Amino acid sequence: MARLHAKQIGQSSAVDTQLLRWDQATLQWVPALKMYVGASAPTADDDVTLDYDIGSIWIDNTVPADPISYICVDNTEGYAIWKRQSDAVPTDGNKDMTAEVTDAAVHRATATALAATPSGGGFIQVAVNGKIVSVGGVAKDKDCFFTGNGGTDARAIGAAVAGDELYWVRANAEYSLDADDRIDFFYNV
Repeated sequence: MARLHAKQIGQSSAVDTQLLRWDQATLQWVPALKMYVGASAPTADDDVTLDYDIGSIWIDNTVPADPISYICVDNTEGYAIWKRQSDAVPTDGNKDMTAEVTDAAVHRATATALAATPSGGGFIQVAVNGKIVSVGGVAKDKDCFFTGNGGTDARAIGAAVAGDELYWVRANAEYSLDADDRIDFFYNV
């Protein structure tokens, strides 16, 4: 299971936090996700060049009693897309699911479908054995993607609906899943 550690980067009232995970292969802490808390909303320039990855969180606390949270759904340089999160709550479904053996180039990752449609076109984070993996969209260029038609077409980021299945892309992930792997989905409903 992945160990996590956080370090704060920055000064003044804005806090830039980098969530780190222990990489057993290199025996060092490596970035997992980044979280920013400050008095502004994210822009298209808050992107990969600033170490924001898909799934990173941004909290605008301009009004401390009513903070607004955003999640990065595309971190393309100069064109980052941040989705505002509604007042939805995290689901407790789709946790601790058994992985399928992924012996094909693209293979269903788990027999358990998405239990609910995420709120407001929300982003879904996926973890394998506690480690967040990269979820892709229609290009199928990340570790995994959601599909509604048996893996033929990938859903766009933020477009997954209840009943969709997760598919694993072995070449992108650089490893296969085994039946003893555990998968979790993190999303709001």
